[in-house]
Amino acid sequence: MPQNEKGWLWSEELGVWLGQWKGEFLKTQRTWIRYYTVEGELVPTFAEIAEAKTKRAQAETQRAEVEASRAEAAAKRAEEESKKAEAETKRAQDAEAKAQAAQEEILRLRALLAMQGS
Repeated sequence: MPQNEKGWLWSEELGVWLGQWKGEFLKTQRTWIRYYTVEGELVPTFAEIAEAKTKRAQAETQRAEVEASRAEAAAKRAEEESKKAEAETKRAQDAEAKAQAAQEEILRLRALLAMQGS
């Protein structure tokens, strides 16, 4: 079988390249024969696929936790703003009630003055 420029062999039957790869497999560091795609990309082992899925799941979990924290912080800020608005509404109602009471007192005193002046 003819080799390509990297020393890989093409398998017509499998539709992949067979080539050397240096790395860890089965907890052993050495040079292994691995499959490569037509484009020259390493075909991952089942363990590599599982590891990639685990890493993606962990990253997704981490992103979800960050988003949950952001949502929680936003909810807390909204609650604080709501409490401030309620307090401001109460202050305004109290001020309105005091103004109404003062207006009624003025009317009462005018009525008394009018009765004394007549």
